[in-house]
Amino acid sequence: MPGSFRIWRWLGATALIAVGLFMGASAAGAQSTQTQWPEVSHGLASAPEQLHTNPGRFVTPLDPHVAGSSYAAESTNWSGQITSGTTYSSVHADWVVPTVQATQYSGASATWIGIDGGPSSPGSIIQTGTVQLTGGGATQYSAWYELYPAPPVTVGAVSPGDSMSATIQQIGGSSWTVSITDLTTGNSTGSKPVTYGGPADSAEWIEELPTAVGTAQPTLANFGSATFSDMQYDPASQSAALLSPVDMVDESGNVIATAGATTRTSPTTSTFTDSYVPSARGYWLVGSDGGIFSFGQAQFYGSTGSLHLQRPVVGIVPTADHGGYWLDASDGGVFSYGDTQFYGSIPGLGLHPAGSGLPNSLNAPIVGMVPSIDDNGYFMVASDGGVFAFGDAHFAGSCPGIGGCSGSAVAVMPDSSGNGYWLVTSGLLAGAPRPRPSPPPTDWGTGSFSPTARSSPMATPPAPARLPLATSAD
Repeated sequence: MPGSFRIWRWLGATALIAVGLFMGASAAGAQSTQTQWPEVSHGLASAPEQLHTNPGRFVTPLDPHVAGSSYAAESTNWSGQITSGTTYSSVHADWVVPTVQATQYSGASATWIGIDGGPSSPGSIIQTGTVQLTGGGATQYSAWYELYPAPPVTVGAVSPGDSMSATIQQIGGSSWTVSITDLTTGNSTGSKPVTYGGPADSAEWIEELPTAVGTAQPTLANFGSATFSDMQYDPASQSAALLSPVDMVDESGNVIATAGATTRTSPTTSTFTDSYVPSARGYWLVGSDGGIFSFGQAQFYGSTGSLHLQRPVVGIVPTADHGGYWLDASDGGVFSYGDTQFYGSIPGLGLHPAGSGLPNSLNAPIVGMVPSIDDNGYFMVASDGGVFAFGDAHFAGSCPGIGGCSGSAVAVMPDSSGNGYWLVTSGLLAGAPRPRPSPPPTDWGTGSFSPTARSSPMATPPAPARLPLATSAD
């Protein structure tokens, strides 16, 4: 696949990197964009440095879609649907500009329609769409069109959630028109005449990872999903047209974006959804103040760095799909970000921090937390082996409940059934308590409590207010 657009890099005074589109001359025959479309504001003052794009890299060949078949071609920079097997004189689709999750590192995705650029025509393409960029904790969205290998042309700014409509149509010979319209704002290029001499042997609806040469490669931004609706194309031979799904893979062959099946919405139109596939390649570091540092493809969802905490944060716990995380503090405070849910906290139960000298205080500080097997609850463990269960996490016992354990507790881990867990101490594994009735605690200091247990002395614990979420990383 040809690279769909040139990216620019800016180096600001804070040394954070952002990416944008090249704003230059179009191919022969293209005209200037309409002035009413708002310009893209980069917000960085230093001069840009052009990055180059590469032809597409298909790892496996295209294959026509067969009902009941899960086969999809694989590419390192395309995900979507491509039709080939004949020549095409037009392509059209509508979509909503996806919202990308902001990251400190450079990430990008592009949502577009095009003619050419498949395996049989890697040297040319005519296309138009939107690009979603992130870097330095900020995001940027814009519309563009391109006649590869000529540089792309930025049309103007768009916003996440805007409804877009685009058409590429051959007028005759090498005369084509390109049109992209923001249906939400009314901004449009109109039918812009361009000159394009490619073979027109494929048409496509694509979510793309831009490629770069001579600089750091941006990762695929988490675009969530993008639905192409009102898909239309005009083949020279309808019977020869072959529609094929394409999945995007990383260098290890892991799928990072996948094309859903197309659904016929009328005799001449179809729709499908392309989806981002979260990757486990990356990690978070958390400071005692709750500041979050994201590395690799780990996403930043929020932090407590701007909040005043009564006790330090002692851990970060991601959800199974890596779409969010909880932070837990030594007083049992819980902070939920991303796709997590807040199920309760120890301060919300009216318990004071260990060592506070106040009544109804924890006997020992919280040292760890782990979600239940379905992420619909969580366990917390104190250094004395006291266990606290929230949501659908099931309390099955604790070290104080069996007369103590050897060494200080450092972690709790549920088993695969969800009906028990292990406590790990600094000396040895404390055990795997089986589900069994447990007498209600008579002293909050024992640290053994489930707010959902029927035997709890508090029939209905007070519902804690969810703590405010921070919006920036430290």
